[in-house]
Amino acid sequence: MKTSSLALFVLAAGLLLSAQTIHVGQHVYYNGEGVVNIAADASMAVQRLDQNYVPFVLFLGTDEQGSVHIPRENVVLVYKDQEYYMPALKDFRKEYSYDNRDARQYRNFYAGIESLVATQMRYYTFNWQDEFFPSRSSGRLALDQASLTGSIGFTTFVYFKNPGLQFGDTVVIKVFDKDNPDIWGAVAVELKNPN
Repeated sequence: MKTSSLALFVLAAGLLLSAQTIHVGQHVYYNGEGVVNIAADASMAVQRLDQNYVPFVLFLGTDEQGSVHIPRENVVLVYKDQEYYMPALKDFRKEYSYDNRDARQYRNFYAGIESLVATQMRYYTFNWQDEFFPSRSSGRLALDQASLTGSIGFTTFVYFKNPGLQFGDTVVIKVFDKDNPDIWGAVAVELKNPN
């Protein structure tokens, strides 16, 4: 029951999120309406729309006192009224071999964190050591859960199996707490042609 009511909420909220999300530049979108402040950098996604997996970089922070815990299964992409979840790391690594290239290219050319200076995200400390999808060459273990506090944010690559995304499409990425679905954040992302 909890999952079906959450699914209904995600779909209904999608329309409202577009109005509350701001484009802060360089394919980065921010929404601070939920308890979880969330920004999504789609600069890699618009470069990879022809791939079987599409990468986004998420920046998460919270206004909540104490900690918020977001397991990887509580990161959802909504596209054309359908929900898509991140793949298991094992399956992802079998089917997608460009994660090293993605990480290197993002850090060298994009790093959308610069676009976040005009948002609430500027108040958080981010650590790139902990991710849901660390690149294979990093030697780091993948986390199953993000932990946020009022000053410590979380940033990570997230990948979704490509459901047929095209330039001009809008998707919603939503995250919610492990124990309390009322603690959530969501952001609408427009996939603009980078050319």
